[in-house]
Amino acid sequence: MSEREPGRSFCWIQIVAGISLGFLALLCLAGSVAFVLYPPDKDPALAIGLGFLMVLVSCWVLVKCVRLAFGWGAQEGLMGPVSLRVAAFCFLVAPIAGLFTGYYAEGGLFAVAQAVTYVFISAVLMGMASARSKPPGVKKDA
Repeated sequence: MSEREPGRSFCWIQIVAGISLGFLALLCLAGSVAFVLYPPDKDPALAIGLGFLMVLVSCWVLVKCVRLAFGWGAQEGLMGPVSLRVAAFCFLVAPIAGLFTGYYAEGGLFAVAQAVTYVFISAVLMGMASARSKPPGVKKDA
């Protein structure tokens, strides 16, 4: 019986997750391309701009799915420090937008809990970005 490598125990889970998410990303890419090629009659310039942005996001997600399925860059993580900071910023935008749209008045306690969760996720992502941006020899606490 052969010994398993310590970091390779979840190899099959990563492969299945990468392939499954890849199919969803392909579906989103198809919808985004259709949005660019066949914009609605109402404000087609905005639809084409948003569709093009979603095509870029879908392609980026597809690249991440391929990296997940093949295990490329697993030591560094799937996302670099800049990507993690952008994601953290996006998670912070939602609670701030809720202040201006009246979401908290309508949603009540659930909306507040959701905002706290988004702020927590943002803080965790910023911490991960900080840890990944340090040189390999420097410890996290140093």
